[in-house]
Amino acid sequence: MQEFLDLLKSGPALNEPATALNILLSLLGAVILTLPIALIYMKTRQNEGYQQSFVQTLILIAITVAAVMLIIGNNIARAFGLIGAVAIIRFRTKVKDPKDTTFLFLCIAIGMACGLRLYYIGIITTVFISCILLLLWKIDFGKSKKKED
Repeated sequence: MQEFLDLLKSGPALNEPATALNILLSLLGAVILTLPIALIYMKTRQNEGYQQSFVQTLILIAITVAAVMLIIGNNIARAFGLIGAVAIIRFRTKVKDPKDTTFLFLCIAIGMACGLRLYYIGIITTVFISCILLLLWKIDFGKSKKKED
């Protein structure tokens, strides 16, 4: 049990190669940590509606970012290669709600934490932000109160 907690707390050593187990744990961690985020997104957007593809994207983007972080590791040449590859890809879909962008960014951050094997950061971030998201949704924070004429 202590070994598992130590694994969650510590990131990889600088030049430590990623083993098959570490890769699987990183990708699985990204899925496990973004599932609650996707569920919260669906719950908080049920009145306005949401697209199934966007919910799936939340999970898939975290897995993809985790994989990218595993590939890059601490190699600066790979990082610059990634920048070049990403410059070719363009997002043509406009995100209508700024909150959707926030959910995407959150899933990217979780994927980065898992890809860098900083599971503790991913877990704490997921729990903390999930609680904040649910609280803001429950109290309907920021709702405009219009005067009736």
